[in-house]
Amino acid sequence: MSYLEDSEQRRIFSENLRKYIGRSGKTQKDIAIDLDVNPPTFSMWVKGKAMPSVSVIRKIADYFGVGITDLVDDKAGKKGAVYYLDPETAEAAQQMHDNQELKVLFDAARTASPEDLRTTYQMLMALKRKEQGSDD
Repeated sequence: MSYLEDSEQRRIFSENLRKYIGRSGKTQKDIAIDLDVNPPTFSMWVKGKAMPSVSVIRKIADYFGVGITDLVDDKAGKKGAVYYLDPETAEAAQQMHDNQELKVLFDAARTASPEDLRTTYQMLMALKRKEQGSDD
C-alpha cells in the first residue's frame, strides 16, 4: 500500500471513528479504557496519525455496535441514491442504526400492542417534559 493510500485510509477511519465517538456521548479516554487500549494510542487513531490492526478495528466496531465497514469505508464520499428523501427521517434512521438501545426500542415496538405503544409514548413524553423542567 502506498503512502497516499495509507494516509487516505487513516483519514477515512479517523472521520468515521470520530463520528461514532460523538454519538456515544463518551470521552476518547473512557472509550480507550473500555477497549483496554492505551489512551495516547487511541488518540493517534482519532487524529488519523496511525491505524489499528484489523483485530482492534473489529473490537472497536463491536464496541459501537457497527460493522467494520462502517469504520473503514468512505461513507461520506460515496454518492448514490438516497433512501430517505426527508433529511429528518434519514437522520433518525441513521441514529437507530448506530445506537443499539434505539434498535432494541424499535424492535420491541414492532410487536407491541397499540395500547402499549400509547402508554410508552405517554411515559416518554412525561420524561421529556420533566427533563425540560415543565412538569405539567
